[in-house]
Amino acid sequence: AGDPKVPETSTVGKVQGLAPVNATVIASIPQEVIDLQEEGRHGEATARLTRALEKARGKSQAPLYFARAISYRAEGKKIDAAEDLDAAVRADPDLVEAHVLLCRTYMDLTLWDDALESLESLVEKAPSGESYWLRAYTLSKKGRAKEAKADYAKACTLGKKEACSRK
Repeated sequence: AGDPKVPETSTVGKVQGLAPVNATVIASIPQEVIDLQEEGRHGEATARLTRALEKARGKSQAPLYFARAISYRAEGKKIDAAEDLDAAVRADPDLVEAHVLLCRTYMDLTLWDDALESLESLVEKAPSGESYWLRAYTLSKKGRAKEAKADYAKACTLGKKEACSRK
């Protein structure tokens, strides 16, 4: 089984490697931003999202941060993406898509301690084969083989086929 590669995502509606993005999240993002992302015009999408964030408050900021993080990732600005994903999670702790992409972004940046901290929250909030698999991979990168093996087994039990050969 391969490593959990972090896909380069370019649109809010098509976040590869994640479960389909919640329709409520997509509906919270201006259609013009989604259109710009689909056209590959991420700089313009980021600018519009920045303006929208200046007006938004509280939980309504989360999908906007999430969308801007996707554009940042598409532009190769992964640190900016991580900052926005962290802000999205703080604004709406129940936005699972932001948790998952934050974990994957930390992993992509090889920030294993940050990834593990975020994954602990994700596993608690949304236990799934994917969340256990990502945590297992991160634990293995930190040299915690016994814990990683247990998480790979749990991920396999929860249907993450890629984890079954590692348990």
